[in-house]
Amino acid sequence: YIDHNSLVVQDDYVFAQVTSGGRVTYYVSYRREDFAEMKLPKYSLPKDMHIISTDENQVFAAVQEWNQNDTYNLYVSDARGAYFTVAMENVKSSRGPERN
Repeated sequence: YIDHNSLVVQDDYVFAQVTSGGRVTYYVSYRREDFAEMKLPKYSLPKDMHIISTDENQVFAAVQEWNQNDTYNLYVSDARGAYFTVAMENVKSSRGPERN
């Protein structure tokens, strides 16, 4: 089941978070098609994710890795929002990712 308050609709994208067995999995639907698991690089172990922007047919996401406390890594996706690569590492904001 989708986690409570995790459904986000932004432009052509719908995002959802599912927790199962203590593991969080993030999903995306592009243009209201079937949901697909969001794929971060193999080395990524996210404990928190915020969608920053869906401009220009790509998703920008701030991901806090398991070993980060006050920084996030910024990832950029393909047009469908499913496959991500790291754009910037250890980004810090005094306002937090949800207020940028």
